[in-house]
Amino acid sequence: MKKIILMFAIPELNSGGPDQVFYEIIKFFLNQKRFKVILLTTKSDGFYFKKLKNKIEVQVIKRPTRLWSRYPLDATLIKIFRVRPDIIISTERMNFILNLLYLFLPKGTKLITRISNDIKSNNAFLKNSNFKRFIFSILSMQIISKSDLIITQSKYMQDEAKEN
Repeated sequence: MKKIILMFAIPELNSGGPDQVFYEIIKFFLNQKRFKVILLTTKSDGFYFKKLKNKIEVQVIKRPTRLWSRYPLDATLIKIFRVRPDIIISTERMNFILNLLYLFLPKGTKLITRISNDIKSNNAFLKNSNFKRFIFSILSMQIISKSDLIITQSKYMQDEAKEN
């Protein structure tokens, strides 16, 4: 039986809430024989990363010192084409990157986006923040709608995602 290649995309696996959630999900799938689990990250360090690094294949996106340093579209796409995952599950700012790249993903790759924050309170915070962040929040919701599946943490967040 062919293993399903499952790629988890998160900026880093340190000690935050989304990091712990992804760590637990990855741990679950590592114990399933049907899946080959791969971690796609921009940082090869962190609390949960250290717990997984010897148990999982890791693809680290190098952060070049140019325009793409925070959102490395080209480097992400190169890593994905090397692995050719069947499914990519993303969270945090990796949602933005992968949904921008959605049309360019290898044929047959499914994208699952996990929204990790309350949309309304996050947007309220960003409105009070600088203009760039506010525009980014609006664009993010439009882009994320390209996902094959969107995961939310609660019914409340699901309803918010539908509204936005």
